[in-house]
Amino acid sequence: MRKASQQKFVNRVPRALGTAFLVFTATMPAALTGAWVFARLDQWLGSMGAQIVITLAIIAGLIVLSKQCWNVAKKLAIALAIARQPYRPCQFTPAQWQAMVKNATPHGKESILQRTNHQALGLEPRQFLDLLRDMRKSFETDPALGTYWRMRHELEQILRQEQQGGVGSP
Repeated sequence: MRKASQQKFVNRVPRALGTAFLVFTATMPAALTGAWVFARLDQWLGSMGAQIVITLAIIAGLIVLSKQCWNVAKKLAIALAIARQPYRPCQFTPAQWQAMVKNATPHGKESILQRTNHQALGLEPRQFLDLLRDMRKSFETDPALGTYWRMRHELEQILRQEQQGGVGSP
C-alpha cells in the first residue's frame, strides 16, 4: 500500500513537468506556422484585417497557454501537498525512521521531522522524545537543526504539563 502511494507521488511531478514541456514544444511550431499564415493574411485581408486576426489569435493562444499553465500548477500543488502530510500511524519502525533520517539531506531531514510524530513510529510520546535525544547528532545543520529543537522543546513542554496534571485535567 505504502509503495503504491509513494509511486503515485513520484510519478506526479515528472508528469506535470512533462505536460509543461509538451505545451511549450507544441506552441513553437504553431507560432512558426501562424507567422507564415499571418503573412499570407496580410496579403489577402490588407494590413488592418491581418492585425485584427493576429490580435485575436494571440489572445486565443494566451488563453490556451494560461489554462495549461494552470493545470500544471494544480498538479504540482497536489504533489507538494501530499509530500507535506503527516506520516500514517505505525508507518515506520524506529530503526527504519533512524535510517531514513541519517541518509537524508538537511532539507530532507527537516521534511521528515515535520511529518513525523510519535504515532508514526508506534511510540509513546516519552519514547519518541528519547529517540529524538539519541539522534541529536543527526541534526547538525539548518534547516533540520532548527526544526529538531522546536519539536523537542514542544514535546518536552507537553510532557512536563502532563506530568504536572495540566493536560487533560478538568
